[in-house]
Amino acid sequence: MLAKLLDPLHIDVEGLCSDRHPASVKARHALLVEAAHRERHALILNIFGGLAVNTAGLLYLGYGRGAWESAWISFGIGTAVGVASALTAPVHSWLLKRRLIALMTSQRCP
Repeated sequence: MLAKLLDPLHIDVEGLCSDRHPASVKARHALLVEAAHRERHALILNIFGGLAVNTAGLLYLGYGRGAWESAWISFGIGTAVGVASALTAPVHSWLLKRRLIALMTSQRCP
């Protein structure tokens, strides 16, 4: 969540969406590449951030409260939910970039 607060995904596409000019197409592609890179970066930060929070909880419950069994159960469930949440987050630009590259390579003339 900290990654989303510090580096929110906002890309200005004012005037580029409906313009078919080749320069606008290149600008849209560059913005799409930037969005895909930032989404991947946010995904990695979310996974490692969740792991850090769950590790802190594990250590607090284990050392602070002496409840190691509960600590490991909480760590396991929390980590699994955190990774599942990060991996199922919207990554539309990442997928669109892959489709765009596939489309561009399939339309090239030999």
